[in-house]
Amino acid sequence: MGEIPYTGHLKLGHNVAIGYYAQNQAQLLDENLTVFDTIDSVAKGDIRLKIRDILGAFMFGGEASTKKVKVLSGGERTRLALLKLLLEPYNLLILDEPTNHLDFGNQLRTVNRIGELTKKGYAVVMTTHMPDHAMRLGGLTAILIRRGEFLCGSADEVITEENLRDIYQTDIRIVYVPEAGYRICVFARKSS
Repeated sequence: MGEIPYTGHLKLGHNVAIGYYAQNQAQLLDENLTVFDTIDSVAKGDIRLKIRDILGAFMFGGEASTKKVKVLSGGERTRLALLKLLLEPYNLLILDEPTNHLDFGNQLRTVNRIGELTKKGYAVVMTTHMPDHAMRLGGLTAILIRRGEFLCGSADEVITEENLRDIYQTDIRIVYVPEAGYRICVFARKSS
């Protein structure tokens, strides 16, 4: 990919196109473009006819689409950078903490969009400090434990109260929320 140095051999499968979202991706946007122009520059084919609808779905409807990138908040830039990536013809997405700088509602919307992409056949590799996001998405999960060791398996297998307590050094409970249909993490008591 050329973005991150690595050792070893990387062999991509047939027709794999990798899209990479770096933690600083929002800072790489052209500040002199408008929101609309940023997306218009990557939109191809019939999707160009739906740019305004797509921008609206990412909360850039109406006058927000005419704002210059340089006046956007950190969260707005993050949403715009992610949208720009999603309009490219990639089928393997590597997302390095894509919910950074987003408020709670936009974190949930982003995780839901990532889930929708996996249901459409996209392969997604995502890093996050939010176990809730990994549990929500499911799939193969790896968590970094002490001394650089990883535990791999399903989200249910590796994201356990014991592992979270060990990683975060605080008492964490995993609670199933029937109304939502998924599990979340909560602090069991005040941390010292």
